[in-house]
Amino acid sequence: MKDIDLFDWYKNIQGSNIFFAINGTISHSLLVEFGEMIKSRLFQIEEERQVIKKVFAIFVELAQNLMNYSSAKVKIVNTDKYVGSGIILLRENADCYEVISGNLVRNSKIDMIRSKCEYINSLNKTELKEYYKAEKRKPLNKETLSAGIGLIDIVRKANNPIKFMANQKDENLSFMELSIKIMK
Repeated sequence: MKDIDLFDWYKNIQGSNIFFAINGTISHSLLVEFGEMIKSRLFQIEEERQVIKKVFAIFVELAQNLMNYSSAKVKIVNTDKYVGSGIILLRENADCYEVISGNLVRNSKIDMIRSKCEYINSLNKTELKEYYKAEKRKPLNKETLSAGIGLIDIVRKANNPIKFMANQKDENLSFMELSIKIMK
């Protein structure tokens, strides 16, 4: 196992303007706590209320994607439930905040997710609203128990495109990254 230079890692994070990051599993209770920490931090630096609401909502949505859809699952102690594992971070740039998440996804799903992101990014504001309404009216996906509107909602709230990247880990899994900017 490779040694970790924690000070080097710390300097890297500081130089990247990251003010929140977690790598591992996120339960619902942790998500609530992390969300409150992020809102508190943004209030402390006197960010505009509308921006805080957008950052919070997008952070929660991407964290829920990790919890529900990551192929790396961890069993919750004393239950029969599993929760996804991955990484999510929030950083502040001069003109925006950026929420970035990453997790393992089956290679068979990568093209579908990439296509959905590209399609969502191709829509103007009006088309995005109509697509959101149409998807919301559809029955829940039996496999995921989801309406599939999370990515649409993120782009609508941020009013910016969602960035998608995937790096193949092995013949079964890829590491998928989603990031979005929320202007100040």
